[in-house]
Amino acid sequence: MKHTRRLFCLFLTLCTLAGVLPAGAAPVTVAVSGLDAPQAGELIDFTAVSALPAVYTVDEVCWYRASGEAPGQMLDTACQPGEYFTTGRYLCRVYLTFAAGTEPTAGAAGTIGGEPALLGLWRGRWFLECSYTAKPSTRITALAFGGIDAPNAGNTVREHLGVTLAVPAGCTITDVSWSLAGAALAASDTFRAGDQLSCAVTVRADTGYRFADHPTATLCGKISTAAVELTAAQVYRFVFLFTVGGTASGTIENITVGSVSLTADAPTAGQSPAALTVSASTGVSVIRTDWTPADTAFAAGQSYTLTVTLAANAGYAFPQGSRPVVALNGSAMQIATADSRTLTASYTFAPAADPYIFPFTDVPETAWYYQWVQGAHRMGLINGKTTTTYVPDANMNWAEAVKLAACMHQLYHNGAVTLENGDPWYMSYLDYCRAQGIVPEASTAELPGYADIAARAGEPITRAEYVWLFSRALPAEALPAVNTIPDNSIPDVKTTDSALDDGIYLFYRAGILNGMDAYGTFSPDSHIRRSDVAAILMRLMDASYRVGAPAQLGK
Repeated sequence: MKHTRRLFCLFLTLCTLAGVLPAGAAPVTVAVSGLDAPQAGELIDFTAVSALPAVYTVDEVCWYRASGEAPGQMLDTACQPGEYFTTGRYLCRVYLTFAAGTEPTAGAAGTIGGEPALLGLWRGRWFLECSYTAKPSTRITALAFGGIDAPNAGNTVREHLGVTLAVPAGCTITDVSWSLAGAALAASDTFRAGDQLSCAVTVRADTGYRFADHPTATLCGKISTAAVELTAAQVYRFVFLFTVGGTASGTIENITVGSVSLTADAPTAGQSPAALTVSASTGVSVIRTDWTPADTAFAAGQSYTLTVTLAANAGYAFPQGSRPVVALNGSAMQIATADSRTLTASYTFAPAADPYIFPFTDVPETAWYYQWVQGAHRMGLINGKTTTTYVPDANMNWAEAVKLAACMHQLYHNGAVTLENGDPWYMSYLDYCRAQGIVPEASTAELPGYADIAARAGEPITRAEYVWLFSRALPAEALPAVNTIPDNSIPDVKTTDSALDDGIYLFYRAGILNGMDAYGTFSPDSHIRRSDVAAILMRLMDASYRVGAPAQLGK
């Protein structure tokens, strides 16, 4: 294989020099951009490529370790995604597809990223090929930080955020944070004598630089106690431990009979634990709250235990040899640990109440779509045709689909749906979709734009149209592939059928759809019922509901 490839590359080079490439319609200049010259230590890029003019498109990008100076001289082993450039020579090959009648003739020129490139034909596939020498990188082994003094009692956190990089060059500080007992401190917080603090400094290696294995750092004469690699050889977080100097006075046995008073709302089903705040009496701060079980939202009928970590404020200390009484909403809490600076106490609430009432009388609990309609309604994604009817068998129209796309986008990015009806009712959602790039401004031959969708608001939307719209409402990272769905394997949808179909294969691969039968039939031109839409919404917003590939796909 090794000798065959090298013989072919030598033959290709000779053919090119002799001007015997296959003839086409006319010579063209084939220019591919978006690929940078390789830099040792950088991730090999297989995707950042665009081609001009529009008579050809980029199909594939391949990188090889070059074994010589001339294009075409390569090793048998190609570079793989996830690899990094090292020093030495590399060969980049970009495969192209030309529109019919626009294939290049002998003498056509080519460039990759502005560099001259060989234009050739291999087993019926056109390609550009260019060789590079990877630039060397600098590896970072040790850092020294400055800009601040060691923390002292009475200082604010804000005074200790200005950490600067003394040495070396080649990296940038991206974040500085302080914490006490695992809880982050705000910039306005004040350091107290005796506090055990940690300072985390996050550093990014600049282009052309990489961190060595196990780098070290110093701050205020202290060596980092931990170096956490956040991105392979590119981003590190260094952690330093400090004991705050100075003195503190006074004791808290607070407000009456040596007690600490806390207040908090009881958990309600559907509410996020993060939305509940705990307030403390004078001289005490709540620095951490934990809920057990650690659900993302309180569940009806479930009991929850709140564990609170308290810290005495500057000038206060908890009494030694005894523990203050801690009460939450007037009820005693169980104290787990305590010292002069912090204490931890817990309280178990009665089972959370569920204020949610499912309103739709035409969606019985025995219906297959009951859980989907209820879940989507609870999320605030869907409404009924009236206050008490959902009309599950009705076809969805464009106005309803636009509202759902807008609500999904806002819920994903903001954590809640706050959009309200406009005039007409759907216009506020359509305007939001246009502003967020979900709906294009202008129509094309295949894709509808803002004005076209507004004009068709009351018309039923097809299955292909709603998938196109919904696929634009969420980012790519929200729809990772969980199924293997080869191109053109869906019986009635080919990847080249229509621009409207781009999202269909994305949804099948992400487990949002798996077809109307065991073969994966999609029926792109038919309409979709409101009951089916509810199921799709829940799969889009909750990955635990996603489905596998059709059992008979491709058979």
